[in-house]
Amino acid sequence: MLKVKYIAENRTWVVACRTPLSSERMTKLQTEMEQELKLNDSERLIVLNGADII
Repeated sequence: MLKVKYIAENRTWVVACRTPLSSERMTKLQTEMEQELKLNDSERLIVLNGADII
């Protein structure tokens, strides 16, 4: 299960995947999320593996 959160103060998208993923799957997830979110130059994306967002 994925959870997505946007932190406006520092323009950061955080994506957390509760289930641990292989490095190959993490890379694929990060690439897909970057395309989906259409990040601006001032925004960044952090993908957390085996973690949860409260």
